[in-house]
Amino acid sequence: MKSLAFGGRVLFFQLLGWRLRFYADASLKLLIRRWQIWCLLLFSLSPADMPFAAQIQVLAKPVDYLLTGDDTLLAWLGVSVLAAAWTSVQADALRGGAPWNYLCSLPYIATLETKTDACLLLIADLPLLLPFIAYEFSRYRTTRDFEFDCLLAASLAMQLLLMQQRLLRGAQLISAFFTFAISLWALEIHGHRGSGVTVLGLLLSAPIVATGLQKQWDKRITAGKPSPKRRFGKLSPHYHPLSNLLLINLHALVQHQELSVRLPLLIYPGGIVWFGNIWQKLGLHAPVAIGLLLIGVVPLILQTACLEITLRNGRKSIQALYASLGIGQRRLLIADLLILETLFSLLALAPITVLHSILGSRAALVLPLGAIGVAALTWLYALDRSNMPRIMPKLMVSTWFLAMNYLWITL
Repeated sequence: MKSLAFGGRVLFFQLLGWRLRFYADASLKLLIRRWQIWCLLLFSLSPADMPFAAQIQVLAKPVDYLLTGDDTLLAWLGVSVLAAAWTSVQADALRGGAPWNYLCSLPYIATLETKTDACLLLIADLPLLLPFIAYEFSRYRTTRDFEFDCLLAASLAMQLLLMQQRLLRGAQLISAFFTFAISLWALEIHGHRGSGVTVLGLLLSAPIVATGLQKQWDKRITAGKPSPKRRFGKLSPHYHPLSNLLLINLHALVQHQELSVRLPLLIYPGGIVWFGNIWQKLGLHAPVAIGLLLIGVVPLILQTACLEITLRNGRKSIQALYASLGIGQRRLLIADLLILETLFSLLALAPITVLHSILGSRAALVLPLGAIGVAALTWLYALDRSNMPRIMPKLMVSTWFLAMNYLWITL
């Protein structure tokens, strides 16, 4: 028995080593492709003149607000969405790719998947866990003792890891949702000075209850008779060709894999709404807030236009079929533009609403100017076959968008 247990541990660490090497290789490629934004973040978030103790306190602020703030729902929702987005951005690298899919088909490997995922996420989540680590360090440095809040912060960090692991595999959304809901319930009780034992009991029972509910849900789905699937937006020969092209593009963007990868796109409007509610509390003047809000619209333009690369790559295999049907590049580009401009219009509602409270009706100019930027980049990506969003066109569109908004506001 001891030899079997020892062999299981050896196999686990060997699998973890393989997953770490695959993750490091895939993450390095992602870092190389996104080197501009990483350099910008490093330059903007590296306080060279700030003492180390002050940096620790700044890092611990989000967790401190999560445990002591008034709006627990928004705070925990924001942290959870950020964790889910962090996982979705590098989902392929974290899942292990095709090699891991093959390994899971072998005996005994699948039983180690959850443990391997958890250990890998613990390493990959170090940037997200830094505020929790800083909070533990700052509280211990202040009180020289670990209090209940320190234990609560560590428990919440583990809840994030559990939610990420369930979202990573895609088929455990019920479990992830109930883990989030029970954790939020525990935070609400803590915010109302409830029993600490109850709070910790809820956090410990959250993954167990969520897993049980997920199993019951899976059993009901398995036991029930399979109902005929209704295809969303079914194509029809009676539709106009452009309508069918729009439906094909919509199908390409709402696939589970694409939705998980593009989840961070929803963080930008959420961050804009959050900043629009707190900029006055931060003591910022209106011109500064307007400038920061307009800068926050730029990622919406760039990320929406980049979806053209996804749409173009998705139809590579049927390009010859399109040509045989007489569907040219012009019609495909029109269909792409209609879908992407509609998506940008929905995302732009958040900054327009926030800016309306400051600028009034002039805030509506964000929509047409942003739509022009999306159209220009989409057209460029449709012509470019390198599959790489180049920095100069993005910089030119961003500068033009900000300059035109500035001129309109100052008139």
